[in-house]
Amino acid sequence: MYIMHERTILFLFMAKNHLTILKKAQASQHVLTQVHTDQGISTQQGDVEQLEYITMNALENIKEYLEQPQLNLKTLCQVHEHATKFFLFSHVLEAQIDAAKHQILFSRTGSTRLKLACDQFALFFQGNDRALDLEWLRETVHLLRTELQLAPLPPEEAEDFANFPGYQKGVWKSCDKGHVYFTGWIVRGGEDIPVGSEGCSRCRAKE
Repeated sequence: MYIMHERTILFLFMAKNHLTILKKAQASQHVLTQVHTDQGISTQQGDVEQLEYITMNALENIKEYLEQPQLNLKTLCQVHEHATKFFLFSHVLEAQIDAAKHQILFSRTGSTRLKLACDQFALFFQGNDRALDLEWLRETVHLLRTELQLAPLPPEEAEDFANFPGYQKGVWKSCDKGHVYFTGWIVRGGEDIPVGSEGCSRCRAKE
């Protein structure tokens, strides 16, 4: 039986972690590319182009960061959260341009949220992570797309960041009868979540 070398296994887990973030960054860039090629923006064109430029540069920085193998799961989780915020904000810009193109006026709530999203994004880009709340941003994108009668974005799945079981110290364990099992954890939303077995599954199966 072919047994994969543990370095290869670690690489596969790292690749999965990096690909999760990369896909989000690429999706954001795809939206921004469409926004850039669209026409019909009125007096807000300069502001939109500046925000688009800032977002594109940030996404390129994220992609460059991923070129080096990263093992710190909490850092990767934070980078993914940033990529998600850029992804959602790209759809804010998309809604703004679509409204201008078709000469649609947002409701008072929509206009307020649109302005606040742009203001909060500027603070977020300056390093204030808390300035742009992820759930609030999701609600804002949903509200703007609803007003424009655009299809809602597909629901996002919870992303787990993990290295292969046994990579972190103390994960592999042995019971009194010599059976080997593992416990470990994943990182989701910056929090450590235990995974794996709490004890030897083989011994429990014989009970």
